[in-house]
Amino acid sequence: MKNNNGQSHFRWYHGVLLYGGIQLFLFGLGYLVKFVRGKTRPTFGEAIIGSEENDEYYNQFQQPVFAPPDWAFAPVWALNNGLASWGIIRVLNMPERAPGREHFLALMSAFLLEFVSFNASYFGLSSPINGAILTVTSCICVARAMQIAIMEMKDWRVALSLSTLLPWLILASGTSMTVALWNDDEFYGTRAPITPPKWLTKPQKAE
Repeated sequence: MKNNNGQSHFRWYHGVLLYGGIQLFLFGLGYLVKFVRGKTRPTFGEAIIGSEENDEYYNQFQQPVFAPPDWAFAPVWALNNGLASWGIIRVLNMPERAPGREHFLALMSAFLLEFVSFNASYFGLSSPINGAILTVTSCICVARAMQIAIMEMKDWRVALSLSTLLPWLILASGTSMTVALWNDDEFYGTRAPITPPKWLTKPQKAE
């Protein structure tokens, strides 16, 4: 979408559409993989906003004491994706030759691709290894995008759009790597390579 000067001109509602598309693909792909594997038949609402099955799967693992609780994911990701969508729209509206624009958009596109495939790869395939790989690579992409926003774009608003996402991904990376090392992986058929130390392990929820 171009204005009379040949510059992209996206509005706030394009950010809303981007946010909605992210959520649709995230939960839709997760639902599809589970359905194909015959693991679940959730309702349409559960396919869009998640389900208790995902929480139960997450909570079954041996987790480090710093692992976020299951209830935190929905509000945190709503904030993360809302801000990130706003930042992406802002960068899309910059002149095409603006410093760092293309690299930033490429990195955030890679992040979004990894993000929307997370439910399918982690919950759908029952693989904490997949979850760790996607989380760590997402963190690397967003960290580099933040560096570009600060050092090349010199745009504090774009940097602000990643200000909640990057710290969360750093925390999530530590959590996901630990979970992958401490637990068996059903999809790959591997055993946990490390026995978790009790002092660093979060007490599991009672069933």
